[in-house]
Amino acid sequence: MPPRTERSEPRDVAELRELRRRHPELAPAIDLELDLIGLLRRLQARVPLPVDAFAPERVLARLESGRRLLDFDDIQLEWSEFRVSLREAADLLRHHEILDPADHQHMAALSRQGQAIEPMVREWYDASAAPLASGPRPPLSSALEPFATLLTVAMRPFLVGAALAMLPRLDLSAWQDRSCPLCGAEPDFCVIGPDGRRDLVCARCHGRWTWDPAACPHCGTDDRARLRRFAASGGRHVVFACDACHRYIKGYDERGAPRGLLVSVDAVATLPLDAAAIQQGYA
Repeated sequence: MPPRTERSEPRDVAELRELRRRHPELAPAIDLELDLIGLLRRLQARVPLPVDAFAPERVLARLESGRRLLDFDDIQLEWSEFRVSLREAADLLRHHEILDPADHQHMAALSRQGQAIEPMVREWYDASAAPLASGPRPPLSSALEPFATLLTVAMRPFLVGAALAMLPRLDLSAWQDRSCPLCGAEPDFCVIGPDGRRDLVCARCHGRWTWDPAACPHCGTDDRARLRRFAASGGRHVVFACDACHRYIKGYDERGAPRGLLVSVDAVATLPLDAAAIQQGYA
C-alpha cells in the first residue's frame, strides 16, 4: 500500500493559524473565526441551492429594477436543516461568550418548536428588502436585535452557497446599488483588484459586486473632500472613511499581493484598523 499523505489545510485556515502565531493578541478572534469556518463548511454541504432563482430572464429583470435576486421565499429553507444550523450556531456563539445564557436558552427552545422560528428569520432577512439607494432602512425590532448575529451565522450556509453558485457567472453591470445584489445586505468589507476596481463584499452571504472606488459604499457621496483613506503598515489593508455619514469600510488591496482576498482572514487581521477608525469618530 502506498503511504497515506496528509490532507493540507484550506488556505484560510492555514493563514489564520499563521496570523495567530504572529499576533497572539488576536487569538480569541482567530479561534472564533476558525470555529465559524468549520461550522459553515460542515453545514454547507447539506444545504440545497435555490434553483428557481437561476432563471436568466428573472435574474436580468430583478437586476435592472434594483431588486435583490433572493427574496426570503426563494431560498426555500429546509427547516429541519435550519434548526440544526441554528442550534450549532447558538452553541458556538455561547462558547465564545457572544450570546448570553438566557438568549442561548431562548433560541434553543425556539429551535425545537417546528415552524415557530420562521417569523423571526423572515423579519431579519426582510429588513434588507429595500435598496440602500432608496434611503435608510428601518432598524430591526428590539426583540430581534439581540439575535441578529446569531441569525447571520445560522443562515450563512444557505446564503454563501447560493452566492458562490450564482454570482460569479452573472453579469452584474445592471446592478447600481450599494446593497448586495443577491441577499440585499450591506457590505462590510471590500477588495481592490489588480486593475484598481473595487468590489464590495456582503456581510451576510460574502457575495461580491463592483462599486465606484471614488464613492462611499455607505451613503454614496462622491465628494472627494469628504472621503478619506488610511492604511496599515505595508499598505495591504486599508480603511475607506466618509466624513459625510461618518462610517467606514475596511478593505484588502490585491495589487501586487501574494494572494487574493480571504474574508475570514483579512477581517480579523484588520481589527487594529477598526480600533483606529473608531478612535477617529467613524462607525
